[in-house]
Amino acid sequence: MIINNADRHLYEWTLGELMAIKGCLIDHQALVEQLVPFTAELRTKLDSTTCVDINTFKPFQPISVNLAPLSPVQPQQLPGKK
Repeated sequence: MIINNADRHLYEWTLGELMAIKGCLIDHQALVEQLVPFTAELRTKLDSTTCVDINTFKPFQPISVNLAPLSPVQPQQLPGKK
C-alpha cells in the first residue's frame, strides 16, 4: 500500500511537471510566432532606411532673444488687510 501511494504520488508529481513544461513550451512558441515576423519587419525597415550623413548637420548657433527689462513687481495686499 505504501509503495502504491508512493507510485501514485510520483506519477502525479511527474504529470504536474510535464504540464508545466508543456505550458512553457506553448508560451515559448507563442513568443516565437510574434517575434519572428517582428524581426523580419524591423530588418526590412532598417535595410530600406537611408543613413544619416553627419555632414548635413550644421554647428549649433544659439538664438539671441531681446527681452525688455521687466518692471519691478509691487506686492499686493490681500483684501481685508490694511
